Amino acid sequence: MDDNEMDQEVDGDAEMEEDDEEESSASEEEVDEEHEAAKLQQLQDAVTADPFDYDSHTLLINQAKKCAELDILRAARQRMSEIFPLTSELWRSWIADETRLHDKDNQNEVAAIVSLYERAVKDYWSVELWQNYALFITEDFSSEEAIAPVRKVFERALEEMRYHTTEGKQLWDDYRAMEQAYLAALAAAAEQSEEAKLLYEKQRQNVLSLFKRQLRCPLIGIEDTYKEFLDFVGGNPDAETEANFNKAKKQLEEMLPFELQLVEADDSNRYRVFMAYIDHESTAKRSGRAIVTLFERAMVNYCLSSELWSRYLYYIDRQMRPACSATQSLATHERSVRNIPWSFELWISYFRAAELHKADDTFMKSLFLRIKGEICSLPSQVVDIWLAYLSFLKRKLISSPLSDTIDHPHVLDLRRAFAEALAELQEMDVEKRIERYWATVEAETLDNLAKGRDLWESVMKSFQHSSKLWLEYISFERRYGDDKSCRKVLASCMRRNLDDQEAVVQKWSEFELEAGTIETLMDMQDTCRTSLKRIADRLAKLEKVRLQEEAKQSAPRKNFRNRPDVEDEEERPERAKRQHAREEDGQDGKRKRAEDVPKAAHPNGGEFKVPDIPLKPPSGTSLPNGALASAAHTRKLTFSPLEPVGAKTERTVILKNLNYDVKEEAIFDFFTPIGEIKDIRFAKDARKKNVSRGFCYVEFVKADSVAKAVAMDRQELAGRPVFIEKEGQRENFYRGCGPGETRNKLFVKNLHANVTEPQLMDIFSKVCHRHSYAVAQ
Repeated sequence: MDDNEMDQEVDGDAEMEEDDEEESSASEEEVDEEHEAAKLQQLQDAVTADPFDYDSHTLLINQAKKCAELDILRAARQRMSEIFPLTSELWRSWIADETRLHDKDNQNEVAAIVSLYERAVKDYWSVELWQNYALFITEDFSSEEAIAPVRKVFERALEEMRYHTTEGKQLWDDYRAMEQAYLAALAAAAEQSEEAKLLYEKQRQNVLSLFKRQLRCPLIGIEDTYKEFLDFVGGNPDAETEANFNKAKKQLEEMLPFELQLVEADDSNRYRVFMAYIDHESTAKRSGRAIVTLFERAMVNYCLSSELWSRYLYYIDRQMRPACSATQSLATHERSVRNIPWSFELWISYFRAAELHKADDTFMKSLFLRIKGEICSLPSQVVDIWLAYLSFLKRKLISSPLSDTIDHPHVLDLRRAFAEALAELQEMDVEKRIERYWATVEAETLDNLAKGRDLWESVMKSFQHSSKLWLEYISFERRYGDDKSCRKVLASCMRRNLDDQEAVVQKWSEFELEAGTIETLMDMQDTCRTSLKRIADRLAKLEKVRLQEEAKQSAPRKNFRNRPDVEDEEERPERAKRQHAREEDGQDGKRKRAEDVPKAAHPNGGEFKVPDIPLKPPSGTSLPNGALASAAHTRKLTFSPLEPVGAKTERTVILKNLNYDVKEEAIFDFFTPIGEIKDIRFAKDARKKNVSRGFCYVEFVKADSVAKAVAMDRQELAGRPVFIEKEGQRENFYRGCGPGETRNKLFVKNLHANVTEPQLMDIFSKVCHRHSYAVAQ
């Protein structure tokens, strides 16, 4: 093989290796794209599932931008902006992307970006956003028409941010630079005509005016601005401008310590510095716009502070009026609830601000429905917003002239609203606040005392023992009614057992001293004396009952076993003595059992169906013969002296369906082969002393004996299948519904001892076709 052939072979191998590398790289890129696309879909699903998760929105925007999915990116940004106010960074990123893609000659696309800027500057204050907005709409400085839109944007920006101490100078300088550029363009033509010269002088005055306005603001860098002003005017400043500059400079010296603290403070302390800064500026009686600027600067970092929003809103609505316009106030309130939509207090403040600034009825109704339907999460909040809306309707009624009180549209609207509120709040308005307010409106505003009294009577049916509401009712009668009606209500109070009777007596005494005669005063004293004596007697009886109950509770318990101070086995009475006492005391009192009554045959010839019971004991376990029958004799049982291992509930089982005559000895023998027994406790009938209730508790020494005991479930003891389960286990509490058991079984309790099965058949055959009957033994 010659050298040429070898070179060709080497080149071929290199090309194959390059192809393999390209294919491998392409394959890896496809895998990465699939992974990023799957991640994008997951984030879209997360935003759909929880649209109020702020972090999911931001992650989706970043991922859509990474995947270059423009439509998804636009939709994600739009969705987030509708739910949350966006930060300056998010807005700038969005607008920058759209600006790179837009066509300057397409007016629709230009208008869309302008719309984004208009939305952006409303969320949070940002000097950079305003600068970018002005730059975007700037075309040239050739004419007044060309700079008019830019000038308008700068004026709007300065209206908000001219007092921004740290960044305001940038905005002023950009505005002035534009005006000076236009002035320079006019200077070349100023000598050509008189009209051009006049236009130049006018523009020069505009620049001069900007200098003077800026020098009135205490901004960092004000000395540099003053030097530029001196250069512009030739070193001869007017006295007013110089005085304004010195005043602003002095204010800045007072503000600089706070600005330095804001720079040095961490996030946990910066909020405190802002509050101190605002308090200082308010005390110094600074311009309202300057204080608003401080609030807005704080909002950039603490937009989720309801305390900060509340202070801000109070300032613009109460302390800054009328300088703050209705548009600005309502826009700020809207921003507050967009930032903290869960704050009911901010929504109520928004509603009242709308009424304060005389918003129209349509806006007020829509805002009310918005709050009630989307925001209220507690019944008290629903009542509060209803009261706010009803009070708005009442004030609107008062402010309009009424020619006909009954049929006036505002009156009908108000009463319809009250009726709607009562119907909606039947369960939520537990204190009847709506009805009480309606009663006042009827008596005071609509001059309908009878309707007001009817409403109060309805309220008091639910609060007959509330002194607070009775006193409010009395005040209602005292204010709108007459003396006779007031005495009637007071007398009605004294006939009831109120929670604070003395307060009513005091109220009645004050009323008689003010409006009564000596006769009515003495009658009042007699009535109150009788009522208070009745109440004192009743309280004495209740106290006597209480003392008797306390004495009963503190008396020693008769059940020696349950006494908490007895712990040792040696201190307990011997079981043989207790067993003997039960036999002597309880056997004669037992009712006759059904075992002496002969069984009746089943209608089909069979007997009562008993579920199959596994009588064979667990493998490895042998039971004594005596455990399958009731013990006929009594012997002293020897319980284990060993210390129990584990919690008591873990070592105890419950035996149910026991024969009523079964003895402790039978239980003891039944379980002795499987483990050491610590105690056996029978449940007794409280009405018949020492009569078993058919179940008992067996406590072992060790917890592992419980499993062996449960394995013996349903074995026969004294002629009955015994149900055994661990203490605290409730799933098998109701027997007769387990696998393989009869489900259509009815248990009848409290039968007479002489009832027979044929008698039961005669009763139940009238309602069912087939039965099995058995009287429990």
